[in-house]
Parts: sequence; structure tokens; C-alpha cells
Amino acid sequence: MKKRLISLFITVVLICSCLDYSAKAAFSVFNIYLCGIIDSDGMDRTGWQTQAESWLSNIPNSAIYKKTAFNKTQLATYLQSSNMFVIHTHGSKNSLRAVDSNGNITRLFTYDILGWSSTAMSVNKLAFIGACSCGSGGSTATNIVTSLFSRGSKCVIGYLGDVNTYCNYLMIESFCTAIGAGYTISEALIYADSCVLSAYGYSGGTASRLTMGNTGQRLATYILPLSSPAIELENIEEYAIYEQYYCNDTDTYVTIYNKRIGSYNTDDYAYVITDRNGKMIISDQPHRGCLDEFKPDEEFFNYCDKEFSVAIEKYGGNYKIEEQRIIGTKDNPGMRYIVKITSDDCESIEQIDVYWR
Repeated sequence: MKKRLISLFITVVLICSCLDYSAKAAFSVFNIYLCGIIDSDGMDRTGWQTQAESWLSNIPNSAIYKKTAFNKTQLATYLQSSNMFVIHTHGSKNSLRAVDSNGNITRLFTYDILGWSSTAMSVNKLAFIGACSCGSGGSTATNIVTSLFSRGSKCVIGYLGDVNTYCNYLMIESFCTAIGAGYTISEALIYADSCVLSAYGYSGGTASRLTMGNTGQRLATYILPLSSPAIELENIEEYAIYEQYYCNDTDTYVTIYNKRIGSYNTDDYAYVITDRNGKMIISDQPHRGCLDEFKPDEEFFNYCDKEFSVAIEKYGGNYKIEEQRIIGTKDNPGMRYIVKITSDDCESIEQIDVYWR
């Protein structure tokens, strides 16, 4: 009888241990939601998910969910269930757009979020809201960023104003890559800033952010540096300063230089990111000399304007050209039109590239 009781006790202990281990294992799963919409404008807001998933899988016990069609109710569930949440969508100070598989649009509003319990986002360590103006008004305003942070998230990042869709795409993709490589949130933002500047020569609004919470978090084990050391810029005296600004959430200063042709900025640019003491962190000059000796004439400008007028039609709505810059090389030149488009209830910044034949 004693042997049977001892055997039963051991069995019960083993079962309890297994149940306890299963519970702990389930609890330790790190849920990552990567969300992007497929909208009527045809812009790619989901392709970044592939690279992001690859790198974020380095986070221990990660379970990654890629979502490309959802309504506002599902979006709310993803936010509240996530340990890390990233989205690329249309937005505003008080709303985020959701698009389901039938193309139906619904919106998650700040008043929806503020209706959640104060701990609804308590398991969330990081939320990157890649949508225009979701941090508009800053930390004292009621906006998407402050609303999510008030529900318990450890860190929420969002843009203060309108952002270029291409720059936003690359910002999100690069940020997720750096998080997966073991960078802190702050370090990942600096790396992503540098990727956008290297690709486009301007931030497209992505450096103007409202970031709330702990940016010192490291969600994965550090793997390797993703960027090269800062380089000395060559012949910088030939360039004009295009833009200078300070990034509050990374405590860094950015200077962008551009070599102009007449009144136009070009693809020949350089940038420097420094710390508050002026020490270079990252710098690059990716297309130096690419348009040397190119002299645009009236035929070039007329051709580009004509092709742009055709390309802009697919977007619908009203538009305003924010900037034109000469791109490409002297053998394959073109014009980039950076355009603010207003349609339905939102604004977006798009870029249309036209190459001369």
C-alpha cells in the first residue's frame, strides 16, 4: 500500500511539474505582430514583413504573426496581445486605418483605445506605429502614441507629422532588423535613420518622432554591428547644407548635404549623424559624383513633367509637389517628384520617379 501511495505521489508531482513547465513555456512566448495594409493606392506597405520576420526570429521564444488584412476589432486584439507590435498604415493624430480582405476600411480611434483598461497593453514592450501624424501634438496631447502608452505599453514610437511612404517602409524594415540584431530601441532608431538617409538623402518625415517609454530595452541578444564605422566625407565644400535637425529620442544631431544643379537638389548627397559632443556615429556619401557633368536642358524638364502628369493620376485626390530633385546618373538621369497627396480622410507623402527615356 505504501509503495502504491509513493508511486501515486510521484506521478502527481510529475504531472504537476509538467503542467507548471507548460504554463511557464506558454507564458514565455514573445508574441510579435507585424501589420501592414493593402490599400487602393497600390503602395507596398507589407513587403517589409519578410526581412523583419527573418531578423526578429532571433528574439528568444518569438512567435511572429504577419497580418495584411484586418479590421479595427482585430487590430485592437493584435495590439493588446502583442509583446512587440509594428504597423505600416495610414493614420492621423486620432486614428489608424484597418483594411480587411474585401477592401473594407475601418478605423481604430483614440477614444477606442482610451476605453480599454489601464493595463490592456501591459504585456507590450514595444509598439512602432508607422502611420502619419499618430504622435501629432507631442506627449501632452491626446494622440495614438500617448493613448497606447497610457494603456501600459513600455515603449511607443510614432511620427509627429506626414511621412513619405517609401521612407517609412525602409525605416520600419531597418528598425526591425536592428532590434532582431540585438540593438537597443534607441540604437535601432539611429541605425534605421541612417538607412533611410543612405537610400534617399532625406528622412521623409521619419526622423520627426514622438517616442515614449524605455528606449534602452534590448529584446534580442546582440549579434553583430549592422553598419560600417563613420567615414570622412570627401569634397564636402562642394555641397550645400540641405537640412540640420536634432532627434530627441536618440539624442543625436543630423546634418544632410546636397550637391545642387541650378536650383535643384540631386542624388549626390552626404550625411553625418553625431552625438551631443559632435562625435560622428554614422556618415555616408553613397552617390558621390553620380551627376557630375550632367547639364539638364528644357527637353529634359518637359519630358519629366509630362511623364509625371500621367503617373500622378493613379493616386486620385489633390496633390502638391513638395520638392523635385534630379536623380540617377549622368548617363541615366531622371527627376523625383516628392508629392503630398490628400484623398479621403488622410494625407500621405509619395515620390514618383521619372527617368529620361
